[in-house]
Amino acid sequence: MKEKASPEDPIEVDRLYASAPIGLCYFDTNLRFRYINRWLARINGHPVEAHLGKTLRELLKDVAVGAEPQLRRVFETGEPIIEGEVEAETAAHPGELRHYMHNYYPDKSKDGTVVGVSCVVQDITQRVKLEREVVAVGERERRRIGRDLHDSVGQGLTGISLILQSFSRGLTREQPPDVQSVRELTEAVEHMLGEIQSFVHLLTPVFSAELGLSAAIRALVKNVNQHSDVNLYAHCSYENDVHDTEIATNLYRIAQESVTNALRHSGAKNIELRYGRDGDSLFLEVLDDGTGIPAKENRGEGMGLKNMHYRARMLRGRLEVGLRTHGGTRVLCSCPAQPRSLSKEPSA
Repeated sequence: MKEKASPEDPIEVDRLYASAPIGLCYFDTNLRFRYINRWLARINGHPVEAHLGKTLRELLKDVAVGAEPQLRRVFETGEPIIEGEVEAETAAHPGELRHYMHNYYPDKSKDGTVVGVSCVVQDITQRVKLEREVVAVGERERRRIGRDLHDSVGQGLTGISLILQSFSRGLTREQPPDVQSVRELTEAVEHMLGEIQSFVHLLTPVFSAELGLSAAIRALVKNVNQHSDVNLYAHCSYENDVHDTEIATNLYRIAQESVTNALRHSGAKNIELRYGRDGDSLFLEVLDDGTGIPAKENRGEGMGLKNMHYRARMLRGRLEVGLRTHGGTRVLCSCPAQPRSLSKEPSA
């Protein structure tokens, strides 16, 4: 009786790789395709056989512009490139922008020389769409809570404060011993009103397409400097201000989260916020002089940091978080000035 092939058999492995729902390929030192599976060949718009022995540039000039430098970097450094992302229109999905994640892994000989690079490609379009939806839902919920705080709790406390003020004025004329207690209660209510107004601002930033992002940034700076011992400075490119609501809201939230993290965790005395335009790209940079963020392998990635990455991806941008040369943390987000929207319905 003939034994069934096991996953360790080369023929079975080739069959599994060929039908895998992800892209797999292998490049030699001349950046020529030595292997590619059917999934990735379909994305590239050429048969498997057409890839073999051809360079990336010979077959896919547009892809080569971004991919070749990364492949050469893996050959030169021997280090993998993990979770790179690219947005592109492919032959498999014409007329539609899709998101792909790619990982490059060095193939080393016994003496450590890199003799090839394996590439894994995943279509993460649906994940990106879900991230966009999660962030959008979160933004709507922030605004709802902000409105409820302002309209219900805030106005209720305002009414109580006015009653207490009137009561205090009446008691003052008679000078009973409870006057001081009423005054203290009035001050406590007014303090609570100030805190609620601060929370409302954090949840629903003052932004309008007419005023631009700079107005919201100025309000953030004013709020932080009024309610903390940290000095927050802003350097904004007003002549190239951002008036697109989606771009401005997401950049604002990244700035807000970065500043909040610095206030809570870094022990910083000074925070600097910059944003402006560099060619066809926008940049937002937040610098602090605190203790510095731990190395990536030594820190957990909380929801705040994940949310910042989601927002950067929503803008088709990149987010970098790391240590400054002379201490402290640097957060940099860069994105196209006019991000394109993903199509609403992906192809099958």
